[in-house]
Amino acid sequence: MLGAIADLVAPRTCAGCGVRGEALCAACRTELRGSPLRVRLRADVPVPVFACGRYGGASQAVINAYKEQGRTELSRGLGDSAAQLLWELIDLGEIPEPHDTPLALVPAPASASAIRRRGFDHIARWTERTTRVLSASLPPGSVVMTQALQVRGRVRDAAGLSAGARAENLAGSIVAAPLRILGGDDPAKVWAQMRDGTRHVIVVDDVVTTGATMAECVRALARIGLRTDSAVALRAA
Repeated sequence: MLGAIADLVAPRTCAGCGVRGEALCAACRTELRGSPLRVRLRADVPVPVFACGRYGGASQAVINAYKEQGRTELSRGLGDSAAQLLWELIDLGEIPEPHDTPLALVPAPASASAIRRRGFDHIARWTERTTRVLSASLPPGSVVMTQALQVRGRVRDAAGLSAGARAENLAGSIVAAPLRILGGDDPAKVWAQMRDGTRHVIVVDDVVTTGATMAECVRALARIGLRTDSAVALRAA
């Protein structure tokens, strides 16, 4: 009832194209899913990096509405897009079959100030959705989300920074966090699998530009004895 009243006062519009009716129309949902793209980056990211496509058009509008306009309902569409990308990468053999090698999704962390400003951890929220979608058709524990990283201290907004400045801005700022796991019934087992390499570790981000954030995440995981196997993003700028 409250949702219906809200729609009468402020009709829901698609975040991608502005058409009235739903938060994400069918056309923009299809565009958001895109197709797997292997990304070449200026930063030294020592693992394969993939994205759903290039940043722009409807995908840019949707991501910005989600991050900067508080449209948290878009986490469903973003999470579904990442899940579709991962399924396609599994089919292509770029990521192992989770039945054989379980997966651990590690969201790139947001700074404390960004979380306060937005009111939520924007990458972790849609990664939760991705984890649940992938897990729905797999044995329990085949795919988990592990929040193993956090941002220490203050970092500047990366918009407008050069590749070198982005790397300098992030250097040493991403560190280990108290491990939180979504989707695994035995945290100790998940942690052990990540440490011994029997669980495929994937860093996930929303938009990859120079690769500075992903590179720093890989280094931070290495400092706590975890090898990153691959990285994915919703879009590559």
